[in-house]
Amino acid sequence: MTGLYSLLLFGLCVVIKFDVAAAVNGTCYVTGAFQKYQEGEIFQHPHNPCYLCECCADGIFTCTPRKCPEASCGILKQTRYSEDGCCKQCCEECDEECPELTCTYQVYKADSCCKSCGCKYNGVVVPQGPVGHKCDNCECLANGKVVCDRPPCPPESLKCVNPTYASSTNCTWVCPTGDYTCRRGQVVIPAGKVVRIKNKICTCNTQHFYTRAFCANIQEMFGKRFRHLWYGKCLDKYKGSEILTNPMKYMQPQ
Repeated sequence: MTGLYSLLLFGLCVVIKFDVAAAVNGTCYVTGAFQKYQEGEIFQHPHNPCYLCECCADGIFTCTPRKCPEASCGILKQTRYSEDGCCKQCCEECDEECPELTCTYQVYKADSCCKSCGCKYNGVVVPQGPVGHKCDNCECLANGKVVCDRPPCPPESLKCVNPTYASSTNCTWVCPTGDYTCRRGQVVIPAGKVVRIKNKICTCNTQHFYTRAFCANIQEMFGKRFRHLWYGKCLDKYKGSEILTNPMKYMQPQ
């Protein structure tokens, strides 16, 4: 009988076969290893010690890479491997003891054996020195704070809520699509587009730029108020689908 196991390789799920003698009553017998495993039991992969597998009743083995302990050095210093060849370890140079730090944020530089003081930037601890996009001109200082000197805003205000730099070499602020955008919570809405956000229909005004999206409660739009307007002939020249694409008339900023 041939068993299967799946593993994650370079971001792809790969299914590989190896021989299984039988899978009877929840017990799996691996050919060549002369071992048997119960359903749900975790065991080392018979051909690759860096993977742990779980035995299933039907002979399918789900295998995942072993979890390695975090190496106590920067990535460029991780040049040795554990005895089984599965986990990276620090080079001999890093066997010496490191000085104790008292700073709040500590991080390994890529080429360092010991941690150094750093800063928290965008949720990640970074070492001292330049950090982030070069146009932001940000630097992590010895006091654990990040200071930035971003380029000034253009003379004319941009009509978007998600400006970005023109390119990796041009630090001029521009609207990414050249169009108006506005925001509802974390959702960025292009001009003229209608999106549903929970129980609301929201859009971005194309006539007058406003940073917040205009939204209306769906129940209000299609409830009694909507039927009242419809029966009152206020909307008789529109079709229902047309009303959906431009509900600005009934929306107020909230």
